[in-house]
Amino acid sequence: MWFLIILGILILLAALLSCLRLGVRLTWEPGSLTAEATVGPAHIQLYPPAPRKKKSSKPEPAAKEAPQQPQKKRSSFPKPTADDLRLALKTLLPPLRKALDRTRRGIRITPMEISVTVGGGEDPAAAAQLYGQLHAVVWTVMPALEQLVRIPDPAIHVGIDFDADTTVSSGKVGIFLTLGTLISVALGIGVPVIKFLAGYMKRGQNANPETKQTASAA
Repeated sequence: MWFLIILGILILLAALLSCLRLGVRLTWEPGSLTAEATVGPAHIQLYPPAPRKKKSSKPEPAAKEAPQQPQKKRSSFPKPTADDLRLALKTLLPPLRKALDRTRRGIRITPMEISVTVGGGEDPAAAAQLYGQLHAVVWTVMPALEQLVRIPDPAIHVGIDFDADTTVSSGKVGIFLTLGTLISVALGIGVPVIKFLAGYMKRGQNANPETKQTASAA
């Protein structure tokens, strides 16, 4: 009897937790980024971090300077190329679509305001190619995405500026879902994402001559 009561309470708690509302909202522009998380009724600022309170105004005793040791170079995350982006779409889009299809449009994206201006001052031909690729990604991904998640009022602009040397972007994106939906999507795309990232990092290390020299020296 007690076992059934405890089991019923656990099932009820699991059902309530699965309905917990989660979300994240990103706002960015050149030189700044803010990120805010939503957990139920609570809002948590993720970035920039809140300033820490000062413990004491008394000056701390100066610590003795330790001899500096040569720092080992950390392997940086390889910068993705256009081929990497195409491969990511080809590899991850089918499992993502399958996972999102199970949620029955349980994810809501609002707002969705993204503006990207490709800078073509240094290499106009490459900028024009990137501009076309970004348009192709938008027209390929957005129709499929709108069938799988709810996007009340999307606004995406892709432009090109041949007088600018760098590509800049700005926007506001908010993604909201329940804990149960998050777990369902994570289980659906977790393994494909891990496999893709492992292969991506391996390709980046093979293409980096410094990484090869470090590995051979070790």
